[in-house]
Amino acid sequence: MSRLPDLERALFDAAARLDAQAVDNATAPDERRHARRWRRRSAPLLAGLVSLLVAAGAVAAVTGLLDDGDPVPHASGSPLKPVAAATGFTLASVRATDPDGGPRWGIGTYDAIPTAVSTGERPASAALAARLRSRKPVTCVVVGRIQDGRLGVVGRDGVFADDGRFHALAPAAQSSSACAGRAENGSFVSMSSGPPVPASGYTGPPGTAIGGCRERVNLDGPTVSPQTRRKLRGVPQCGTGGLRRVVAGFAGPHAATAALTGVGYRKTIPLLPDENGAYLFVLRSTAGPPPRLTITDRSGTVCDPFVRPPKTAADRAASARNATNCAGLRDTRPHP
Repeated sequence: MSRLPDLERALFDAAARLDAQAVDNATAPDERRHARRWRRRSAPLLAGLVSLLVAAGAVAAVTGLLDDGDPVPHASGSPLKPVAAATGFTLASVRATDPDGGPRWGIGTYDAIPTAVSTGERPASAALAARLRSRKPVTCVVVGRIQDGRLGVVGRDGVFADDGRFHALAPAAQSSSACAGRAENGSFVSMSSGPPVPASGYTGPPGTAIGGCRERVNLDGPTVSPQTRRKLRGVPQCGTGGLRRVVAGFAGPHAATAALTGVGYRKTIPLLPDENGAYLFVLRSTAGPPPRLTITDRSGTVCDPFVRPPKTAADRAASARNATNCAGLRDTRPHP
């Protein structure tokens, strides 16, 4: 609720008190005339001041800036330890608008040294598993809301007492969508697919259950593992409209465009090679199959990073071709 009407009333009340005091204290006729003249001149000034305050409030409303809340610190006991130089995130320039408005979504990275390998998560590749065991630095991807050039989350959907404030994130304060090693030339590819996340943007620290609320699924269903069931048993379901399908990652410096196609939705965005092809899409989560992501490289070759398992011989052949296309994105050598 805006505080501007209260401030406006307070200003005019103060002006009225000053007017009355000036007239009461004036004894000579000239002094009383001067007091009345000050009152007539001061009214437009106060009105102008109030107009400026109202305009400032309108600008704040249009920009959608939220009040700052307590920052989200590094998670104690996190299996990831940010390197000494990582005081914040390296943000990619790509942004996505939230269906409910408010701070836009963004994607950032930070470098960390693994201190432990979570037994509940399987690394995406044998090479990454070996890197985790060797404790070599990895680059971790974090998605959240953006305000004033900071990556954070919003107090809603059961987190931070639903205070509606912006809470800036620190590295290792948020579950990473993925961690991966960089090539010597700085090339970085990280493409992963996960379940919907709360619209707050908060997914909890690494290695813990999702923060705030969870997607609306039956935890007793046959597709839910006992480990996941134990993690999420005490986490309430997100309300209607409180979940987002966030499709984000880094397709590599050879990627040219990313396209997301779903029911009633299609969007294509250009990718920047100097940002390792960062892409980001945010949709309201709905029932049905997840949208399909395709990446096109600079030679026109198309990769579907999350292709469905093949069922027929023709599917297997197409899957093999797709795997070759996607491998080209990860190739660190210069492309023709």
